[in-house]
Amino acid sequence: MKTKPVQLLVALALLLTSLAGCVGPGHDAVAFEGDPEREAVLAVVARSFDAISAKGEESAEIWREVLLPEGSMSSVRLADGSLKVHVQDYAEHFQDLIDRPDPRAYLERLWDPTVLIDGDVALVWARYDFWLEGSLSHGGTDVVVLLRTDDGWRIASFAWTAETDAPPSPLGPPHNP
Repeated sequence: MKTKPVQLLVALALLLTSLAGCVGPGHDAVAFEGDPEREAVLAVVARSFDAISAKGEESAEIWREVLLPEGSMSSVRLADGSLKVHVQDYAEHFQDLIDRPDPRAYLERLWDPTVLIDGDVALVWARYDFWLEGSLSHGGTDVVVLLRTDDGWRIASFAWTAETDAPPSPLGPPHNP
């Protein structure tokens, strides 16, 4: 059964609300710099960005390292005056990578991530920029939900906004796009 975009957004909102409710006296879900769990979660997200920069089967292999097989990717963008929502399960994403290798150079970067961790659930919320062939394509907000498995942290869902008029990145242009 395919999840409808509205259902996905409602589920994400419920998860965010649940995690936000964990922050309070005696229970702090915000993970700060230097926290080993935070670093482990961010390492998985960084590895997913390696997958974005890789090509074809190499990209698919890296994605398989970091993604839960049952997950999905979702994006929302404003195009031609209307909101466009795209949802793709990971199996479809892997097949697209293998069937249609893209020779273009991609680079995605994020900065100042907020990381929430409550037991075996983590959320990363951060602004990002996305470069295509050395030129800024778009930016926006990444929301990454991770679950701890026997093999470590894995990405359950990856959602993002795609804004062509996003504010400039504080990272400046990449040195080696």
